[in-house]
Amino acid sequence: MTRFRTSRTCLNTALFVPVAFGLLSVLLGPDSNWDLRNYHLYNAFAFFNNKLTIDFAPGGFQNFFNPLLDLPYYAGISNLPPRLVAFLLGWIQGLNFILILGICRTALPSLALADIYRIPVLLAMAGCLTVNFLSEIGSTMGDNVTSLFYLSALLIILRVIPKLIANYWRSLPMLSAAGLLMGMGTGLKLTNAIYAVALCAALLTIAVPFSTRLKIAAGFGIAVLAGIALTGGYWFYTMCQTYGNPLFPQFGSWFPNPLALSIGVADTGWLPKSVWQYLLWPFLISADAKLVGQLAVHQIIWAIVYLLLIACAAVGVFRRFGVIARAAVVQATGPEPVQRYVVTVVCIGFVVWVALFSIYRYLVAIEVLTPLFVFILFNRLLPYTHAKRAAKWAIAAATLVVLAGGYKTWGHEGWDTQAFHVDVPLLSDPAHTTVLIAAGDPLSWLTVAFPPTVAFAQIEGNFPKGPGFNGHIKSMLTKRAGPAFVLLQGHHDEAAGRTQKIQNILDDLRLTRSASGCDFLIWATEKFKLKASFAKDPVAGKAIACQLILSAEKARRTAEAANLEEVVKARAALEPFGLKMREQQCSIHAAGIGDSKERYQWCPIWQAPAAIPRQIRVESTGGS
Repeated sequence: MTRFRTSRTCLNTALFVPVAFGLLSVLLGPDSNWDLRNYHLYNAFAFFNNKLTIDFAPGGFQNFFNPLLDLPYYAGISNLPPRLVAFLLGWIQGLNFILILGICRTALPSLALADIYRIPVLLAMAGCLTVNFLSEIGSTMGDNVTSLFYLSALLIILRVIPKLIANYWRSLPMLSAAGLLMGMGTGLKLTNAIYAVALCAALLTIAVPFSTRLKIAAGFGIAVLAGIALTGGYWFYTMCQTYGNPLFPQFGSWFPNPLALSIGVADTGWLPKSVWQYLLWPFLISADAKLVGQLAVHQIIWAIVYLLLIACAAVGVFRRFGVIARAAVVQATGPEPVQRYVVTVVCIGFVVWVALFSIYRYLVAIEVLTPLFVFILFNRLLPYTHAKRAAKWAIAAATLVVLAGGYKTWGHEGWDTQAFHVDVPLLSDPAHTTVLIAAGDPLSWLTVAFPPTVAFAQIEGNFPKGPGFNGHIKSMLTKRAGPAFVLLQGHHDEAAGRTQKIQNILDDLRLTRSASGCDFLIWATEKFKLKASFAKDPVAGKAIACQLILSAEKARRTAEAANLEEVVKARAALEPFGLKMREQQCSIHAAGIGDSKERYQWCPIWQAPAAIPRQIRVESTGGS
């Protein structure tokens, strides 16, 4: 590892790593995660086209999140080559490495000369190889983009801590800048509030008079609020003017609105269920990541962190009662103020995360600091040489678990010339057309291909429907007085393409070009009970003696049954609104992200005269 022992190689690494993540993002393919399909793409489209007063929650309650974070990505894919957009997204996410590197160098100023560049670089690399960070490379979820604001704020605070101790007033401008950055990140994505709380609360632990601590924390907090107002104030004001709730539909118990239920945070299903779970949560989520998210990832870093904290607490107790001599276990000076601050921020941030969300991906910006955290605590427990060796093996083991198959992405597709493609049905009157989305699957991304004047509303999804919800949807239909449709999830024969590829391979191998080859294929499918069969009738115009047929036919029948099931569910969803669909006139249309080939169903609906005035007309898309 001598290559990381000079400032030049340290600088070169800082320049190279973001580029490497940009290339990784391109290699993964275009982003196709659930949140993108549900609201990241739509929210930006709706903002640019003033859809707030036209649509109503086509993707559920997330459609009311601040769209500012999603605007650059939407503008990029609308004007730039998709691969370039993916590279830029990965490169921006890779900038976290530079900030983590700066934090490590600031927190470890007293390293041995041989380690002064090498250890910070390796710790920063390990931070970027944590399971959460890797899973979101090339993703639009935003957790490892807004982490740049938190890490920048933390780096500034670490640099200013010595000045805070010496002179509070002279350090106030830098402290305010840190708070402003943290607030801007929180305004873009409200889940970052856990980091703002952690940074502010940890300031109360700095070794200065208590009155000064209060001034420091208050100044930082005011700057955070200013940052939130800067990036989120406009949207909060818009939500308040439109729905009487700056966080609509969440926190409806504070800001009642008949459209939504009186709830707090909308997604609390991931929180621990008992006191024992709260106490053992780092171990439990290391054993089963499905407790805190949908991805079956594997990591052990939080179990290591928790064990080290327990060990430090035990050593502190033993030392206090004289069971262990101070010099035998720790350096007499103890951790430096900046190290103590890092440890405190990670601990407070984790506790607040468990209490508020327990959704794993919201922990990205803290998890990237866990290698540094582990290194600091080992140095608290052991002499430097032993601590360095123990930290190396612990961090290496945690990283190996991730790289050996521990992480998954949130979804990517293959590349195509277009980022998105949607076959839009013919619309005779877009300005008065209303489309209801009756599907639990995220379909609002399809709406960006339709004329902006078409109104969309989701009637079956995750929006917390209040007593006025149904009336609002009926009112939309009444006021627009135009064609009405329902949009459903569609299914198609996904096996047909794979069947054709297999057929082409068998043709190239000449196994389907002779009677003996066909006999072998038939024997093989029967012997190994494969879900396929071969017809020995020659294909017209080709020198083919047999062809693979059964699996495609079976898949076609399966797709038809799945489409019918979606229609049945949509029929039930429409009933409370006095609406019925013209099922015989449903049509299936193609769509996709990148090279994916997907389908959606498009069905006209009619309204009972008692529910909707007669001037609303229904448009046919063809069929019997």
